[in-house]
Amino acid sequence: MIGEPRGLVAKSHFVVRCAPGTFAMRHLPQITTRLEKAYGIVVSLLGGPPETALPIQVWLDEPERESACPTIPPAREAIRAPYLPESPGEGLDRAVLLVLLARIAGHDRPLPPLFVEGLHGCLLQKLGGFAGDEEVLAKLRTARANHALPKPRALLAGPDEQAGNLYYLAAQSFIAYLLERHGSAPMARVLREVGQDGGAAAPYLRPYKRQLAEVSLYLVISVAFGIGLARMQGVLLDKALIPHDTHALVVIMAILVAAFALVLVTSLRQNYLTANIAESVLRGIRARMYAHIQRLHAGFF
Repeated sequence: MIGEPRGLVAKSHFVVRCAPGTFAMRHLPQITTRLEKAYGIVVSLLGGPPETALPIQVWLDEPERESACPTIPPAREAIRAPYLPESPGEGLDRAVLLVLLARIAGHDRPLPPLFVEGLHGCLLQKLGGFAGDEEVLAKLRTARANHALPKPRALLAGPDEQAGNLYYLAAQSFIAYLLERHGSAPMARVLREVGQDGGAAAPYLRPYKRQLAEVSLYLVISVAFGIGLARMQGVLLDKALIPHDTHALVVIMAILVAAFALVLVTSLRQNYLTANIAESVLRGIRARMYAHIQRLHAGFF
């Protein structure tokens, strides 16, 4: 570990900075130790980020000293958080989790709250700041007996006032079960898939990239024809009807007829491709769902 008077500590996965004379500077060894511990727990849960990943830059500041902190790089590279006597390091563990999730998933787009809150609960549990498994299960059983368990749709939507703390208990229990049952590699794969462009449908649409590009081309042609048709009305008046130019009229009408025929053919092709892609995606979802149901334990039903 390298310490410097100006308030900098560099460890294997973090470079922590703070302004001299602050509350954070007096606690840098404890801060870096907790950050490294949180890093190790997340890696044990999900596997490590890419080996080429740079150390995470951490800036700890106080509101009145905010100007002392430099501009922050992108989210996958840095954490900036206040470190005050009344709330020392509040949110640092969550910030570490979010940075590592972004690195593991390969993007900075928001992930479903169920995964984020559940993994945060697992992290806090191993750090000693969350209820143990037996206590969580006991509270969930009580909530179930009182018909107070959050609905699956509510779990996917995120925390709300109605669910309260039960949401975090249910999310932690669910994610812990998935990690115990399936391991870290499938969880990391899910995180990469659920937040990527195209959402949950992206894995099913990926085999049809060429067809989707073709459909997009036909849409562009259709829009271009609509714009061109409006403009051709003015050209028809100015170049053919008002000057009584028969040759220009024939040429313009021939262009319009050819363009209409082209758009008609592309529209038919577009409708065919759209229907084919939609049915293929639905077939893939049904096949995957059926295969998943076959693997479920009989107790699930």
